[in-house]
Amino acid sequence: DLETILSPLRSRIIGAGYEILVETTMPDTPENRVKMIQFVAQEISIDGRIPHFTRSAVEEIIKEGRRRARDGDGKPGHITLRLRELAGLIRTAGDIAALTGAEYTDKKHITFAIKRSRTIEEQIKDRYGSFTGGVSKDISEAQRERHGYNYWNVHQDDRKGYQ
Repeated sequence: DLETILSPLRSRIIGAGYEILVETTMPDTPENRVKMIQFVAQEISIDGRIPHFTRSAVEEIIKEGRRRARDGDGKPGHITLRLRELAGLIRTAGDIAALTGAEYTDKKHITFAIKRSRTIEEQIKDRYGSFTGGVSKDISEAQRERHGYNYWNVHQDDRKGYQ
């Protein structure tokens, strides 16, 4: 019956399905940078609505690919192969350029897209210093009413029972 199961489901079956371990980075070489340039061009072409990228924008995408390989995968001197994430960044930057009426997507659009496309955990950490600190400060009125007594938003002095 394995042939009749859809491949997205089959890929999640351990053992009887199939599992492929893929590399998450590639060495930062001139040949691989050309492949990244080709990837950017393909994503722009596939989307069909975002402005073409300038050279500085493509260089910024490659720079971000290096940063993600270094910080996310612990591999300095490499470029990320987490292409779905990079494709999202490319589309976000292109959308920003299109919304501002720019003829081309430039480095400034990439920089803004990088700030905009961070995970919610990264945004909370930047705003409050830590994820847990942010969660305790960003509680809404509805949450206060529903949960009632919370030591972090009702009685700062009375913390008995929470220690």
